[in-house]
Amino acid sequence: NLGALRSHLVNFFFIGTDGYSSKIGFTNKDQMRAQAVRDMALQAEYVIVLTESEKFSKHSVVPLNLKDGVKMVITDNHITDIIKAELESKHIQVIIS
Repeated sequence: NLGALRSHLVNFFFIGTDGYSSKIGFTNKDQMRAQAVRDMALQAEYVIVLTESEKFSKHSVVPLNLKDGVKMVITDNHITDIIKAELESKHIQVIIS
């Protein structure tokens, strides 16, 4: 219920992703899940993506359309320097865990 979501504000919203495209950003396989992520991200101070680095080498069909909403990505140490630099150029902090 979107109305219920609008009555909540969170500091941190952690999301997963099914893929990433340099052109369109983070992607998802499921339209309804993607819409829920978009709606909840609007109520968050910081959107943080938790994902395996392998997701940066594929993308799914539904863009999350988070625009400048993602503030941080937490991933493993196999992220490429190119993708890391690309994210950082978009002012997204990359944490390697």
